Amino acid sequence: MNAVGIDVSKGKSKVTVMQPFGVVVSAPHDVAHKAAASATGIYS
Repeated sequence: MNAVGIDVSKGKSKVTVMQPFGVVVSAPHDVAHKAAASATGIYS
């Protein structure tokens, strides 16, 4: 089972994904909030 951590703030979010025993699947990275993406719900 994977655990997803999302820290949401104004303008960007920080996202990471981990598996049991501390295995990092996706290191923490920033995702910018864009007006066009917000309307569709799709973020890059």
